[in-house]
Amino acid sequence: MQIKSRLFRFLVTIFLAVCGILSLVVLEIFGTIAEPVKVPVPAEASWVIRVDAASLVKEELYSVLFEAKDDQLLRSVRKIVEERMENDTENPPLYINFRSDMVFYGITDQSVNYIGIVLQLENAELFQKNIPFYLEEGQTVAVKGNTALLLMKTGTVKVPVNQQQLLTDNYLYKGKLSTIEPKSPELNEWVNVQAKSFGEGGKNLNMGVLFGKDALRINGSFSGEVMKTPSWNLARKGLFLSTSVIPKGLADSINKLLPVGSYRFPELLSITMDYNGIIVENTDQGVKALPKMNAIFEGKVPISVAGIRAAIPVEYLGPENTLIFSSVTYQMKQLDERTVFIGLDSNSIKREAQPALVSIEGPLQPLADIQGHKMIISLMEIVVPQLKPARAFIKKTSNVSFAIRSSEPKGSQYTIKGELSFKKDAFALNEVARLLLGLKGMN
Repeated sequence: MQIKSRLFRFLVTIFLAVCGILSLVVLEIFGTIAEPVKVPVPAEASWVIRVDAASLVKEELYSVLFEAKDDQLLRSVRKIVEERMENDTENPPLYINFRSDMVFYGITDQSVNYIGIVLQLENAELFQKNIPFYLEEGQTVAVKGNTALLLMKTGTVKVPVNQQQLLTDNYLYKGKLSTIEPKSPELNEWVNVQAKSFGEGGKNLNMGVLFGKDALRINGSFSGEVMKTPSWNLARKGLFLSTSVIPKGLADSINKLLPVGSYRFPELLSITMDYNGIIVENTDQGVKALPKMNAIFEGKVPISVAGIRAAIPVEYLGPENTLIFSSVTYQMKQLDERTVFIGLDSNSIKREAQPALVSIEGPLQPLADIQGHKMIISLMEIVVPQLKPARAFIKKTSNVSFAIRSSEPKGSQYTIKGELSFKKDAFALNEVARLLLGLKGMN
């Protein structure tokens, strides 16, 4: 569903407030923190996300933001607030209570998907008066006491407004009252996610995002089918990724990433990659982005090096299964009938199974390492404006460690554990806020 400008500004305002950004300049936010409120969530909701706004305005997080003495960030916050005040006549206030939890959920009714957003209000009467200024097609609202439900239809199926309004009323008035309790409130678990089912076979997901001074952490668990970990490994030099949880359509992205001519990878069972940046090169075939990497691809059906070679323009083919560009030479190697290696150093291959279904380890800096002609890189930042704030964010990070593992050998219960740490001169909340502000500036 396309979110038009007015509702987009509304949702961005909510998100920034939840993250504690606007709360720094709105003094009333620092009053008494409201007690958690039980909210109505339909029993048939497939997933639920609880955002603990109150934990983000605790004194320690307030202190962290100002301890950093981040003048640039505070100027950005001031600019947003000033713009918001200038637009008050166009966009009247909604009187949402950002000191209380927010709950998001997904639900399907007669094959139509909806997202529900449950909000607590400071003034229900004025909210009902002003919310029509923000609503677009496919969005309806119901209010009960100081609780509001915004229901947003996704997809292209048309639903009569009165039918969706009836759904909205029923979900608010007849939904089962529930809360999602933080597992680790002392660690500032500011987001909690629960899902009955997800992906092709996952179920009973329970995951929390923990916001520390110098790191973001994720802890969780889920159950699912017994899944096999990747069968091969690589020596690690840069950002290491290994996964046997493959989203549908990922092969298409791999086809675009690698300079393999007209070859098309089949759907994959696993990917293992050691990534060290990218080189942008101007060739006779146009501008090519050449990743500095070693990678192993395992397909659901056979993949052959011979088939890949046959699809590559002859001017790039070298001896002994090599792929040669002016600045990069790739080696290709058949590991078994369904598995191939493409990379800079085949000596990095290790014939050993991975211990985790998904593993991401190392610095994020290789993602920001783009080499090539300065004019081409500058053009990339114009064509993809998200690139500049993303690279600035990455440079402030120190290391990422994320893994999904089976709780027992060949078991169907899995644990999720991850941490994104930041450099000593950076604060996690500040850098996330700066990234959000940078991305918001592109809209």
